[in-house]
Amino acid sequence: MRRQEFDWMSPLGGRLNALITFDEVEAFAGFRKLSPGDTQQPLTLHIEATPTAVTVALRDERYLLPLQKAQIKIVSR
Repeated sequence: MRRQEFDWMSPLGGRLNALITFDEVEAFAGFRKLSPGDTQQPLTLHIEATPTAVTVALRDERYLLPLQKAQIKIVSR
């Protein structure tokens, strides 16, 4: 599993932090699905954040693929 930490400001001015632990099997399957055989295909990690929820997805030019097995912990700072 790989982890990534993100910080952002809420619309109310509070600092928030999310620790995202990715399921590598799910993430690599998503990469293969969105760019089969094309290692140059740009993919974006799409993070939608509110004060109470964070969702994570892979995105290419046409599709958004949610990463449902990612574990996300949100912390107020």
